Amino acid sequence: MKDAASAPRATERVRRFYDRSAADYDGWMRLFDRLLLGDGRGSTCARARGQTLELAIGTGLNLAFYRRDVGRRVWCWGGAGSGLRRPS
Repeated sequence: MKDAASAPRATERVRRFYDRSAADYDGWMRLFDRLLLGDGRGSTCARARGQTLELAIGTGLNLAFYRRDVGRRVWCWGGAGSGLRRPS
């Protein structure tokens, strides 16, 4: 079993991997969305009403699917999502 001191290094290694992968995420995720979800992402977001909370937003793929009258609150930390602008 690894000691507790190695956990921060492992966490940072995983964080760097996902930060590097974020630039390509939307492209391959769109393929998986079409193959596995069909219009699942769009139809789910389109049904949202009132105030909606997006957790761990990542690259923000869902934002384009919300109706204009839906109030959105975005929660993200570090990584690619930290550079997103707030939705209007």
